[in-house]
Amino acid sequence: MTVDSTRPFLVLYVVWHPQFAPGLELADTLREHFRRRLYENIAGGAGISVIYRFVPAPDSERPLSINFDDAETTAVVVLLDEALAGDAEWRGFINEVVEQAEAYGLGARVFPVSISDCALRDAGLQEQALRWDRWVGEPPERLTRLLGELTYEFCRMLRHYLEHLKRPAEPEAALEGYLKKVQIFLSHSKHDQDGERIARTVRDRLQAGHGASFFDVHDIPAGLRFQKVLLQQVRVSAMVAIHTDSYSSREWCRREVIEAKRWNVPLVIADSISDVDERGFPYMGNGYCHID
Repeated sequence: MTVDSTRPFLVLYVVWHPQFAPGLELADTLREHFRRRLYENIAGGAGISVIYRFVPAPDSERPLSINFDDAETTAVVVLLDEALAGDAEWRGFINEVVEQAEAYGLGARVFPVSISDCALRDAGLQEQALRWDRWVGEPPERLTRLLGELTYEFCRMLRHYLEHLKRPAEPEAALEGYLKKVQIFLSHSKHDQDGERIARTVRDRLQAGHGASFFDVHDIPAGLRFQKVLLQQVRVSAMVAIHTDSYSSREWCRREVIEAKRWNVPLVIADSISDVDERGFPYMGNGYCHID
């Protein structure tokens, strides 16, 4: 199977009832986050297409339909409140969208966001929802969590889709593969005061959201060779390299980065330099994010 280069790879739809007052503000925040420009000098944005569905179509009580053929993969975020749950036409629209997504396989998903417990119950959806109504904190804190949760779910969906392109004849393993947690390899130096501390902080923060699988040297079973297990784990994980002052000077840190690039696994380099990089390392030249 191949990707159709004439279609967007991922399109995000945000759906909410016109009587849900915070809907537009929430949708605009999602759009800004997922559509934002990758570089300030690129006009018009370079991110994900975000399309709204919140008003009825002409001569109808439902919004325009969603055409899943318009993109390689489609994510539909439904802001589920009492107004939507209590409107039979809108419930019918959501149910049709869910059925369409199911027909397209795991590359098309509907992600309900439960604004209130009664809305989720009254809507009758069987899909697992993101429970905004149960999250602790004020709306800005919940919104930050929503962005993180959706980002994680989109990554799971896209990871599955890309794997399916490689092995299209294995449909029976599709759901099993989709359900696997993302494995994260935290590469860090233990030879300065910041590496281990930052790695623990990143691990705690990500575990609080999804309990993603992590790899640590303490996970290596007794009797197995350290080097062999370490390099094998790099190949099957997304790597976060905590780039502190001593990181580039450590042989194993450099080997881990080279191995990640050799196997083309996702690599994020967290810029955590506090004073000066002890040794230049050209393989650390891209993929940076900043740790405050």
